[in-house]
Amino acid sequence: MKTKKPRNYWTKQNCEIEALKYNRISDFKRKSGGAYNSAKSNNWLTEITKHIISKIKPVGYWSFENCKKEALKYNSRTEFKTKSAGAYDSCKENGWIDIVSGHMINIGHRYRKCVYSYEFIDNHVYVGITYNIERRKHDREKCKTDSVTKHIKKTGLSPLFRQLTDFIAVDEAVYLENDYVKRYSKNGWNILNQSKTGSVGSVRKWTKEKCIAVGKKCETRTDFCRHTKGAYDAARRYGWISEIYLLAGL
Repeated sequence: MKTKKPRNYWTKQNCEIEALKYNRISDFKRKSGGAYNSAKSNNWLTEITKHIISKIKPVGYWSFENCKKEALKYNSRTEFKTKSAGAYDSCKENGWIDIVSGHMINIGHRYRKCVYSYEFIDNHVYVGITYNIERRKHDREKCKTDSVTKHIKKTGLSPLFRQLTDFIAVDEAVYLENDYVKRYSKNGWNILNQSKTGSVGSVRKWTKEKCIAVGKKCETRTDFCRHTKGAYDAARRYGWISEIYLLAGL
C-alpha cells in the first residue's frame, strides 16, 4: 500500500510533478487519485496535463468494425476490458461481445474457477482447479516440485490436459474437484495429488469489519481499489462497497 500523504500535500507544484509521470490522463487518475482529485478540484488539471496526449475517441468511433479490430489485440475479455474500456463497453452495450471475443481465452477469477485434470497413459492422473488455465500450465512447468512436472520427468510421458467443467463458483469447483478425484480413483487411476483437494489458492476470508478497517487507511477510493485488492473484491462481491466508502470517509 502506498504511504498516505500528509494533509495539504497535493499543492499545485506537487501535482504538476506527479502528473509528469504519466502519458495518459486515465493513468494519472487511476494511479495517483489524490493528486488528480486535488488538481481537478482546484482547476489545475488542464494546465498540468498539457504534456499528455489525449486518447479519447470521438463519439461514435467504436463501431462494430473498429471494436472487432481492437478486440483482436487481446487474449482474454479481462485484458480487453482493462486495456480498452471504451471498445469493451460499446461491445457490451450493443451485444457484440460474444462475436468479437471468439478468439479469446476463457478465464475466470478468484471466485469463479474450473476443474481440470492431467491424464497420463500409465494410468496416473492429477486433478486441480484454476481461474486461468494458460497461467496455471505455465506456472506448473516452472515448478520443479509440482506433481505433474515430477511425473513427466520421471516417466518421460506427456499428459493429456482436460478441462472438466466450465468456470463456476469456487465453492462448487472445490466440491467437483473432490468428486472427480473420487471418480478417477474408483475407475482405477493412481492419483498424483500430493495434498487434499479443496485448496482455493489465495482467496482470503475478508469480513466487513476488516474491509472497513483497511478502507480507513486509504486516502482515496482509488487507493482502496488498487492497493487492497482482496478487501475491495470482497466488498464488491458482498455488496458492502457503498457502506465502506461512507464509513471510511472515501
